[in-house]
Amino acid sequence: MGRHPFSEKGFMDRIIELGKEPLQKYQNLPVLALILANMILIPFILTHYGESWDERHQYEHYANHALQSYVSWFQEGRSEGITEAGGVAKDLHGPAFVMTVELLTQFISNLNLGWHETDIRHFFHFITFQMGLFSLYIISRRWLSPWASLGTTLLYMTQPVFWGHGIINPKDMPFASLFLLSIALGLKMYDYLYNGVWEQVSAVWASLDTRLKWTIGLIVSIWAFSIVCLFAGTKVISEISTNIINSAYTGPNTTMIHLFSLVAKNFGAVPADIYIKKLFIFLLRLRGIYTILSTTVVLWLLSKRFWSGLRLLGLPVMLAGFVLGFATSMRNAGPLAGILIAIYIFGRAGRKAILTITIYGFVSLASMYITWPYLWGDPVGRLLESLQVMAAFPREQQVLFNGMYYPANALPVTYLPVLLAIQLTEPVWVLFLAGVTVTITGFIKKREYGGILLVLLGWFIIPILGFVIFRPSLYDNFRQVLFILPPIFLMAGVVFSKIKQPIWQIALITLVILPGIMDGIRLHPYEYIYYNRFIGGVNGAQVRFELDYWGTSYREAANYVNSIAPANAYVYVEGPAHIFNSFARRDLKVLDAYGPELEGQEYYFIALSRYNLDEIISPDAEIIYTVSVDGALLTVIKKP
Repeated sequence: MGRHPFSEKGFMDRIIELGKEPLQKYQNLPVLALILANMILIPFILTHYGESWDERHQYEHYANHALQSYVSWFQEGRSEGITEAGGVAKDLHGPAFVMTVELLTQFISNLNLGWHETDIRHFFHFITFQMGLFSLYIISRRWLSPWASLGTTLLYMTQPVFWGHGIINPKDMPFASLFLLSIALGLKMYDYLYNGVWEQVSAVWASLDTRLKWTIGLIVSIWAFSIVCLFAGTKVISEISTNIINSAYTGPNTTMIHLFSLVAKNFGAVPADIYIKKLFIFLLRLRGIYTILSTTVVLWLLSKRFWSGLRLLGLPVMLAGFVLGFATSMRNAGPLAGILIAIYIFGRAGRKAILTITIYGFVSLASMYITWPYLWGDPVGRLLESLQVMAAFPREQQVLFNGMYYPANALPVTYLPVLLAIQLTEPVWVLFLAGVTVTITGFIKKREYGGILLVLLGWFIIPILGFVIFRPSLYDNFRQVLFILPPIFLMAGVVFSKIKQPIWQIALITLVILPGIMDGIRLHPYEYIYYNRFIGGVNGAQVRFELDYWGTSYREAANYVNSIAPANAYVYVEGPAHIFNSFARRDLKVLDAYGPELEGQEYYFIALSRYNLDEIISPDAEIIYTVSVDGALLTVIKKP
């Protein structure tokens, strides 16, 4: 008698085996299929998302200014902040990401494919989000099974707040994704170096003549020390240039003036600042020539006398260092990823880690320097300035929290804990607590999960305690701390991994991601304003917590006005008028303040519900259209 297809060891057994096989043979295939599905979906929904409040400022000001620095630095030897009405807006956040996206956006725009620049930028934001998903999966696989790692990635991806920020946010979610990528590549660097390479290099080094060892060590040390001094001492070079020229100008009959006259006939007849700049540029070019030639000589020496030593500079090491530096050139919190990797390597490799960490740090510093033009004029001084300003950012923006407004630099201690509790989907914290319990128990009893506990402690627990205790300026909910949240989902993955039957793993994963999927669809394209059922959803959060704080609903408002407004109509936009203008018809006259042009004219008035602008301004005007989602009002269109 044949086995019934739905018996315990019949049909279901075959399904489970089919599920196991691809995950065992092609462990990255499921997450790659997930990313492919996302990339197929995104073109169909991309045009639904509006521009975020300061997105244009990031690209048209900071990105373009940084790109221009690559020209002006070599021509004029300078890289200063852009001048605005309020003074100098220094690039205290590195521009690496927005600079890269702007280059790609301009390239695609020049192809005349008819895509809106905002949509092109959002497409690259989304690609970066996918890189973060893949990185999270790779990190999870270090400690968790394939199914558990996939579940971790799915739970992270289906958080509506993350999905929304993954498209509209040019800063925080891209940084979170590159932070994840830095961790993943750092772990891969460890695998590359300590699964054979280090032993081979050590064996060859041990076989070298003692004199050759001393020679190689001395040359490499002198080279590294000189490079660090020359670049860290950029300000000193500038001061030397100033002193030399000023000395020549104050003593016109000295030997110095005669030497300069040999190469500059008008020396002494033009302002000293011109020659200070020229001498500074000349010295920097000498530094550049020295760097290239000395590096070439060192690499040549290694290739001739210690070829295997170059394996310590293999692609995994260079890539990990470059991405860490690139991430740091987005946010000065980037080095936290490097610190976590350094602790991990040192804990596993001991003293052997010192050289690895040194090379890793050297490459990341070079990457940060190259991609952050503001540092060029004074790398050490400006980096310290960035750290000091960002650590005590004097933001006094008013933040709506639990029905009250607080200055961004004086938020209550409950700010982050409450928002994290009500803006992640309901299953997340249940899984997190269960995962922490399993992890701690496993570590105490069997010394399991030591690595994942280190990740939890260094990546989430300590940073979140720092934010809660020291309360730096925060605003726009918790978007600035997105990068510390992945360990929450790793804890959920621990729970998935404790379930041994794949079919039950799949069932649990499906169950816990459904709330995020359903709510994300309902809120689309405003997923980033998500609040869970603990607070009554976005309707329950209205007037108590921030909703469309980046004004992305202005795209829908612009589309409506475009469809009804007569030619050359006036539109008065309260708040981020530039967002509305990005999508408005070209004939519409968009104003960001009430002016004489509107006197006696029929016009349309647009206002966000944020700060109650929709009620405060023109309270008696007729509301002709509202942008709302799931019962929450985002924007109103009035006709006074």
